[in-house]
Amino acid sequence: MADLKFKSKVRAQGGLVLTAETAERALLIDANGEVKSSTVTSTELGHLSGVTSGIQGQINAKGSQADLDLAEEAIVDLQTLSGVAANAENLGTFTGTIIPDSATVKGALQALETEIESIPSPIFYAGVYDASTNTPDLDQSGTRIQGALYRVSVAGTHNFGAFGGSITLAVGDKAVFNGTVWEKWDVNDSDIISDDITEGVTNLFFTDERAQDAVGTILTDTDTVDVTYNDATPSITVAVRTQQSITSDASGIKLSGDAATPGNDKYYGTDAAGVKGFHDLPTGGSDNDIQEASVALADNQAVAANVTGLLFAAAVRGFKALVTVEIDATLDRFETFELIGIRKAAGFEMAQSAVGDESGVVLSITSGGQVQYTSASYAGFVSGTIRFRAITTSV
Repeated sequence: MADLKFKSKVRAQGGLVLTAETAERALLIDANGEVKSSTVTSTELGHLSGVTSGIQGQINAKGSQADLDLAEEAIVDLQTLSGVAANAENLGTFTGTIIPDSATVKGALQALETEIESIPSPIFYAGVYDASTNTPDLDQSGTRIQGALYRVSVAGTHNFGAFGGSITLAVGDKAVFNGTVWEKWDVNDSDIISDDITEGVTNLFFTDERAQDAVGTILTDTDTVDVTYNDATPSITVAVRTQQSITSDASGIKLSGDAATPGNDKYYGTDAAGVKGFHDLPTGGSDNDIQEASVALADNQAVAANVTGLLFAAAVRGFKALVTVEIDATLDRFETFELIGIRKAAGFEMAQSAVGDESGVVLSITSGGQVQYTSASYAGFVSGTIRFRAITTSV
């Protein structure tokens, strides 16, 4: 199908007759072979040839004057952009001029493209980044996209060369490509975990390590104690300085060379041999004196029995002993004996005197210096006790 332009009466073979026209028109032939004329000029249709050909096809298919009228109105609307909303809110109808040609459309599109390109590239999340192994590989051109942001999941240091140099990244940091180089975005203060922070001269965040070091620097030794801070452990130890003969161990302060537990009734000093340390308290008098002690007394002891502990050494020349007898029975008895003895060439001899109840206890001594006793049978006997002590002179 072709467009026919005419300004005067037209006669076509087959009896087609059109009246004279004063304006240039387009002659359209529909699918039934009928000729239609349009008030739209062919010059105007030239700007919308693609659109009009589509509309013309629909008119040819339907072949009605009403369709032709609608097509003419649609073409006019397209040429003048009539009915197009002025903005997204459809606040009015565009009433601008007709688009003159394709060059103008192209220029408008190029201007729009330039405007879009001037908009900064947006930041977008590209994934997680292992800084210790450079995974994914941010050295590849495919990952160097302006606005790409990677969140660091494993800390490490990577050299990006000309695209940012060596950068140390902690867990939670972000690596962002600004179009030229990779940049490090530190984690926010609220995201900081002090245990993940590496100490440095400019790192002023609080950490256990920094607090421990701060305490360690103010510890001071004195004349009596040594204070030591061990950063590796970490630990602080306090040791008593050894002055003269004083030192310390796990049990506390003690004298140098002392046993941890010297025992009861000890004194610190030198003994008769000049040995320094803890020694038994002196008893006074001779070394062979006998300190106060006691033994049980048996009921009805017919055969002489030893008073255990009341034995005089061979080095004793003479002695004076005080012996007390206590008997708990139906009839309680209390009696004190004073013993005076001598060691002669043949052995020991002893004299005695007593005061108190008649206890029925008889004391004697062997030639070897052992004091013995016998006792009576006591009605209602419960218990008996012999207490003693003695002073001596030596041979």
